[in-house]
Amino acid sequence: MKQAFEKQGTLVTERSIIDDNGDGVGKEATASTGNDGVLSKTTFLDPLPASSAGNTALAGLEKRRVTLEAEIEQLKGRKGEMPAGQYEEEFERLAIELAKVSAQIRNTK
Repeated sequence: MKQAFEKQGTLVTERSIIDDNGDGVGKEATASTGNDGVLSKTTFLDPLPASSAGNTALAGLEKRRVTLEAEIEQLKGRKGEMPAGQYEEEFERLAIELAKVSAQIRNTK
């Protein structure tokens, strides 16, 4: 969209913002910092792929993967409020767990 405006030599009059934490203050959709966007990054209309339909073990793993991804995004949002060591420990724990679950998903398919 931005490229279309630049090509036409016009100014963007509207910008997308996200306010998904309910504080009444949004951030630009393209911004990478701030507390907004955590919920929207991890919310899907259909979070479980059709490949897990009928396979309860795979569906459980897919659900755990989505939960871990959401926890990682929430942790990223709290990074500035935590001591560096604590953030790194928690991020590493979640990343390792996500890697294990992802490997289980690949092996189950």
